[in-house]
Amino acid sequence: MVIRVVKRPITVGAALAALMQLAAVGCGTPLDDAQGQTPSAAGVAVAALEQGRAPSLYAVLPGDPIAAVGHGVVVTADGSIVDPTPDFVRNTQRQYIDLLLGAAGAGVREELEQERLRSEPEAGADREFALRAALIDLMLDRVQPSGASDISAKNRFLVYAVEPVDLAFVEDPNQKTYAQTCREQGVPTPPDWADDPATTGWTSGGRLDVDFLQQGDATVWYKVSTDSATPGLCVALPRVQPATETESAYIGLLGVICQGKVSGKVCFWDNREKFYLPITGTKTIAADFVTPDEIEARNGDRCTLCHRGENAYIVHPGSNLDIDLTEHGAGWKFNVPESYLRANQWVEPLVNGAWPKNERWSEDDWNAFTDIQLADDGVTAETSCIHCHDYQGTGGELGQFGTQYCSTVMSRALDRTMPPLAYLEGTDNPDKKPHTPSIGHRDFITSKCATTPND
Repeated sequence: MVIRVVKRPITVGAALAALMQLAAVGCGTPLDDAQGQTPSAAGVAVAALEQGRAPSLYAVLPGDPIAAVGHGVVVTADGSIVDPTPDFVRNTQRQYIDLLLGAAGAGVREELEQERLRSEPEAGADREFALRAALIDLMLDRVQPSGASDISAKNRFLVYAVEPVDLAFVEDPNQKTYAQTCREQGVPTPPDWADDPATTGWTSGGRLDVDFLQQGDATVWYKVSTDSATPGLCVALPRVQPATETESAYIGLLGVICQGKVSGKVCFWDNREKFYLPITGTKTIAADFVTPDEIEARNGDRCTLCHRGENAYIVHPGSNLDIDLTEHGAGWKFNVPESYLRANQWVEPLVNGAWPKNERWSEDDWNAFTDIQLADDGVTAETSCIHCHDYQGTGGELGQFGTQYCSTVMSRALDRTMPPLAYLEGTDNPDKKPHTPSIGHRDFITSKCATTPND
């Protein structure tokens, strides 16, 4: 077996090659194999419930140190947010190697032990992280654990965080650009980016105070498209890292999501490199931003792991993302038929087929959820999640459960931002009684997240 690391300059175009190329044959023993030596994440969570223990809000592979990755940060299995430092990446890579060796059948394990001894680099070795990531991908290919694609994405994310040059992109002049494809599907193209985004067509939405990722100083910018062919909304979320003694201030992460109002299609972009401040000239969508294929190839991010449901945005009432675009301003008005925050139909991300689809809850789950009886003592009634999160309701229907959606969105919203602490102006509660969380709904979501498969 040969491990070869690809190292080429980045050019604009679709991602046609992965971080590393591996030569391997055969199949290993699944993590959830018939021998039953290693229980599934669902089995662990069910056992915890039966024993009266509170399960984790999200399901991870047994021993997996990471629950979710994205936008430059890691959510660990205990729910903490950490930066992927070299030491963290090194330790996590070694944990994955041990995990996969333990999950392999006897014959495959012996083979992989030999490969580990031959190819695992020492700390500080040249291309250390890329070589170790290649070894992990080789093990994934041989062991075939449940959730292999999930670990593969995390593996790619980790190595890119510390060795971001291991990419290979090839241009195809005959291929449509992502922006062209999006426009044909009724999705607006985001404006280019400048030091003052207002000069290129963006409108400021202010600072984002409710920020799950806590990564840099985040601000909200948006652009409404009233073009008859591509009516819709683009939202940009630049995250600024402050200057240090050795580096100027820069935008480290600049995610952009555009949603077609009529078509319901959604497109994603991320900045290709850091944007040092002040920005000189204009950063173009074509040259300075990457599209979903490139996003996954460069760092393992798959936007649809978190951005799912009846709209593509993760919006909190009263925050700066809560923008009523019939008024082009902030506030909990949200005229659903007219608001650009909501498409006219269930949204469909325009991403490659390997990414998780944006699916509705099963009918059984939805019926079980809506049938939950809420407590009402006549003074403080429990607030139903369905009060807002129903189809075409104010907040929109919630998306299908998934590991990263549960760990990054659900777990950080329950009892913190959802439900809001009090009804806001313009709702059907003129007395503004406090929102009391629905214990039944919260427990249902927690239990469901604990047993959801990796996606």
